[in-house]
Amino acid sequence: IKLDGVIRASADAARAAVAQISDKAAAREVLSMLSTHDLAPWFDEYRLELLQGLRCSDHEYFDHPLAVILVVASDEDDVVTKFLSLFAMDALPALFREGVMDPNMLKHYVLLHDNHLGAEAAERAEDTLRQMRETLGVACCSLIRVNSAPPGAKAGLDIWSAHRPNAGQGSMGEPQVQRGALMSLEDREGIERFVSDFTVAALVPHIDKRIRSLNQQVTAVRKGFKNQFKSWGTSLFGKPAGDAGRDGFMEGTAASGPMYLYNATEAQIRMLADLAFILGDWELA
Repeated sequence: IKLDGVIRASADAARAAVAQISDKAAAREVLSMLSTHDLAPWFDEYRLELLQGLRCSDHEYFDHPLAVILVVASDEDDVVTKFLSLFAMDALPALFREGVMDPNMLKHYVLLHDNHLGAEAAERAEDTLRQMRETLGVACCSLIRVNSAPPGAKAGLDIWSAHRPNAGQGSMGEPQVQRGALMSLEDREGIERFVSDFTVAALVPHIDKRIRSLNQQVTAVRKGFKNQFKSWGTSLFGKPAGDAGRDGFMEGTAASGPMYLYNATEAQIRMLADLAFILGDWELA
């Protein structure tokens, strides 16, 4: 869907060039004025989106998610059920369902409230937040308010379009829309505080705890003469046939080769090394 959107978004630029072509001479003139990028304006972004979609793989953990922020609008019915359904196993990417990625990651639940819905809706949002904290936990639930600026107010700085090149582009004949036009200064500061608090109070401690846990598990598995001898024998003679039936190991196909699930010792060693590398702990990595 994203790749199709990239091509559709470049249609306006392509139509503008085609409109200048009336005959062969005009076509040659237009082509002489266009750069390689102009001839395929969608290619760079298409390639970027394609590579982004291929980032998470089963052979490294650099791009595997460490946390997830789940967001539900405050005017939804049965918000808690909506949150749980967002992270249901059948809604997750294939690598989660196959057991390659660890689904036991840090979760934070954000209730997103539009202040233009009025005072009564704001009170309901506070009640919903209390229900969320009773069910899901106090520390992992937050309320973020947006669109607090009155209609017609001067739009603030657009901080989104720079990260989404085609975010503000409308279809032909439709006006461009500036994202965040109703975001007040207080809204922006609230989002900044949320990101800072989440990173400092939740994400970094979670990563530290994860590294300590993995380090203990890997050390326990490797400890002892028996395990050292098994590791030495495997390196010389290859993986024993018994691995096919043990936890965390899958034979895979001839094309993919063997696969290790997230709970396999090999996967935990790889995850520990990649996490340490991300944090700059070269010695541990």
